[in-house]
Amino acid sequence: MTSGPDRRDTSSAPPLVRSILIEIAIVLVLAISFFLAMRIANRRLGLRDPTSSTEETAVSSGQADSLTVPEMAPRAGEQERAESPEATWETTPCSLFTSASSGARIIDLPQAPDGARIPYEALLVTKAWAAACGMDEDDLLRVFVFNRADTIYVDLPEHLDTEGLRRTLEGRFVCFTRMFVLIGGNPAGDPAGVPLRGVAGGIPD
Repeated sequence: MTSGPDRRDTSSAPPLVRSILIEIAIVLVLAISFFLAMRIANRRLGLRDPTSSTEETAVSSGQADSLTVPEMAPRAGEQERAESPEATWETTPCSLFTSASSGARIIDLPQAPDGARIPYEALLVTKAWAAACGMDEDDLLRVFVFNRADTIYVDLPEHLDTEGLRRTLEGRFVCFTRMFVLIGGNPAGDPAGVPLRGVAGGIPD
């Protein structure tokens, strides 16, 4: 018995392999195109590649670990308060009268070097007098003094001995002839004010 020809069909193998390779090539081209399109879109949107950002983070963290950050020296004046205006003023004795009948308590207080700063000196004197009367620190922050010519206005947070304040101001200043006392911004006492033994003409220049 003679063997017949091999009936296996081999003519279809090369086209099948060729079609598979073509499909793989198309898939690769599409994948590369998609990858490039996504990178371009990310750049236009300002987004970074996750891989590159991870690498940059690792590099920056490595640099932070290897670098020694120097301590910043505090700027001048950050830890020290600015000196008050009266810090350079000459101090002179001042009599504080806390009541009409008691004697004076004498302390050293800064004296204004010129007439323009006498209102501020008057504030210092008034606050020292109020403290001698027993006013606490919170209320001392609410003591205000201002003037108009030779008239002085004193705003206090509570009622105190105005006679003692009058004697205190008269013993320290000669440029005030009248005093008005306010309590929390409201007029108190005689609406005509309290006369002071001063020289008319206001605060000298």
